[in-house]
Amino acid sequence: MGDLDFKIEIDDDGIRSLLKSDDMQKILEAHAEKVAKRAEGNFDVKVSNQQTRAVAKVSPGDAPTFYKNKKHNLLLKAIKGG
Repeated sequence: MGDLDFKIEIDDDGIRSLLKSDDMQKILEAHAEKVAKRAEGNFDVKVSNQQTRAVAKVSPGDAPTFYKNKKHNLLLKAIKGG
């Protein structure tokens, strides 16, 4: 077989649009909700668009959950699926 000669061009605006799209936000929110549920506590989920892409943030919703997460790494374990 011969060598393949081709060139791939990436549409930066298209990729940026995809990373900030409503569909991407829904995907991120679903994953963040799963992490919050596995962490078993009062965790808040927030999804927003930053400069280059959509991001999801899971954070403790109250002081007891904050300290429990700090002591037991609940979010880290939930991300790993444990």
